[in-house]
Amino acid sequence: WRRDCWNVQKLIESPNFELVFNKGETYIFKVRKEGWVYTNMFSLSDIKVENDNLSIPPLKESYPVEKFITISCVDSSTDIVEFWSDRGLVAKIPLLDTGDIITVALPFCPFLQIESSEPVHITTCEVVTTISGHTHGSITLSPDWILNEYITLNRNGHIYLSGTKTFKIVYKDSFTGRIDISILFNGTLKPLKSIERKGDNQIKEITITLSEPYHFADIHITVHGPPFSVLSFHLL
Repeated sequence: WRRDCWNVQKLIESPNFELVFNKGETYIFKVRKEGWVYTNMFSLSDIKVENDNLSIPPLKESYPVEKFITISCVDSSTDIVEFWSDRGLVAKIPLLDTGDIITVALPFCPFLQIESSEPVHITTCEVVTTISGHTHGSITLSPDWILNEYITLNRNGHIYLSGTKTFKIVYKDSFTGRIDISILFNGTLKPLKSIERKGDNQIKEITITLSEPYHFADIHITVHGPPFSVLSFHLL
């Protein structure tokens, strides 16, 4: 763990790691292979590699999520590849000359430089984020949603979308009460639509179109009144 790059408290609290040693500023974690909790990965932006420097473009949207850089390369030599930021060494990755494509995830830095005694063949490089929640087709729902006969939300929840402009919610109008739908952009919630429920027990749908396709869209759902019962979500 490097203090300037990783949030050590998140590693301590994660079900995926076990803290096996801590003295002063030194932390060593063991990866728990059993019961590893997977998250859903979203690609935010491609990165160009120029003369062993990672050219990271400014992200168009402001993402209120933790960002990482994933780098895939050919394991074509026996060497140690170092990744440096302007704050110092970020990681050392050993190559074993297996010929396989290997992928590493590093904390997001505006600048990264690759140092190696042998040429490193990079195949893909991206800025990504991972989100915990329920996968519903190509849509990810925050853990606030309850999956039973219906997909139910009691108060506040999120819908995470990637690379889309329009989506549809099919719901059962079981109760009265308003449902507010907003998008988080540059740290501000912008209203999209509201549903005024009548409580007539009819199956209804609402289509929401964003101003443009987002690499990653964080849709906020606020329930006023009894729970919101959804049958399905669809990307259009």
